[in-house]
Amino acid sequence: MTICPILICFYTSPSFAAEFTPSFEYAYQEVQHTGDPNQQTTVVLNKEYFIGYWSDTKNILTSPSRWESSDWLAASLVTGVAAILFTQDDKIKTWVQKNKTNSTSHIADYASNIYTYFIPAMTGLGLYGYLATDQKAKKTFLLGAESAIITAAFVQTLKRSTGRHRLYTGDSHDT
Repeated sequence: MTICPILICFYTSPSFAAEFTPSFEYAYQEVQHTGDPNQQTTVVLNKEYFIGYWSDTKNILTSPSRWESSDWLAASLVTGVAAILFTQDDKIKTWVQKNKTNSTSHIADYASNIYTYFIPAMTGLGLYGYLATDQKAKKTFLLGAESAIITAAFVQTLKRSTGRHRLYTGDSHDT
């Protein structure tokens, strides 16, 4: 649970944005168009694209070794807040349940199901990109798919390694 806020803090830090260079040069084969210099590059789905999954994951995992002190301070603060909220989980749940309204219930229902729209939206973007030969849509689809897959792997690894309670098990979250 605490790694997600750390990663969010890390990805939004100015030093990460200034330092990190995406691995486009070896993850994607790009073919330059001749003529108009403002024309976009073509992205080819190939072996190097999938190798980019490994190299980008390695970059994420090793990035703390490149953090500056401000990044460590921010990560510590986010981790501290997450730990405090974690210890107050039952009280927060009770307060939210006690003060819920129809509006907050609808918002919570929508927010908890928003992921169901992601796969169809990404699939639609990919189909559009390939059928309409829109290079920007293709590149966005490929990068979005890579991000989603790597993120899902991190999330599932964290959930399983920390023993996060699953609703379908019937166990209490405190066990």
